[in-house]
Amino acid sequence: MEVLLNQMPRLRDGTEQFMDVGAHRKVRWAVLDFLRKIEDPDALALKVKIVLPRVDNLSARLDLATMVGHREGIGRGLVSEEEARNLEEHVLTALEHADPDTLAQERDLVRLLMAAREIDQARGEALCTRLAQKDAVFLAVLRSSLKETHSFTQGEVVSRVEHELMWDVMCDLFGEDVVKRRVEELARARDGGRLSLDERTSLALDTARRYVAGWRPDW
Repeated sequence: MEVLLNQMPRLRDGTEQFMDVGAHRKVRWAVLDFLRKIEDPDALALKVKIVLPRVDNLSARLDLATMVGHREGIGRGLVSEEEARNLEEHVLTALEHADPDTLAQERDLVRLLMAAREIDQARGEALCTRLAQKDAVFLAVLRSSLKETHSFTQGEVVSRVEHELMWDVMCDLFGEDVVKRRVEELARARDGGRLSLDERTSLALDTARRYVAGWRPDW
C-alpha cells in the first residue's frame, strides 16, 4: 500500500480525455479497495498506523488518514473516531516538523495547510503564521493559486489568456495584511536581483501585485 501512495507525487495532474477520472483518484480507489478487504477494524487501524510513517509525501499521508476517517464527504469510516483523530494528529505533527523547502514541494500544499487548521485550529493557525514567513512555502502557495482562463470577444479568432489568483484562499490561510506585505517584500527582492524565480512563479507574483493594488477579475 505504501508503494502505491509513494507514487502519488510522480503521477500526472488532471485528466487527459473524456471519462478519465485522473491518476490520483485511481490510486486512492486501489488503496481503498485494499483496506476494505481487511475485515477486522483493529487490524485495519494497525495496518494504517504502520503504513502512515512510511509514506514519504505528506499529501499522500493526508489522503490515507482522511479516507479511513469520518470527515464528511471524504472519510469512509473504516476506523474508530479516536483512531481517525490520532491519524490526523500524526499528519499535523509531521507538518509542524517538516523542512520548509521540502514542504514547498508538496503537491497539495494548500490542502495540507487548510487541513492543519481543521485538525487543530490553534496549531494549524500557528503553523500557517510561521510558514507565511518562509519564502519557499509562501511562493509555492502563490504559484499553486495562479489560474488561467481563456476568453473570446466578438470578432476574435484566437482566445485571450487571463490570469487570476485564488486570492481569498491565500488571505484565509495567511491573513490579508500578511499576504500583501509578503508579496511586496518578495517582489522587491526579485526586482533587486536578490531572489531568482521561475517564469510561472514570477507571473504569479506579478498577478498578486495587481491584487494588492486593488485589481480584481471582472469575468
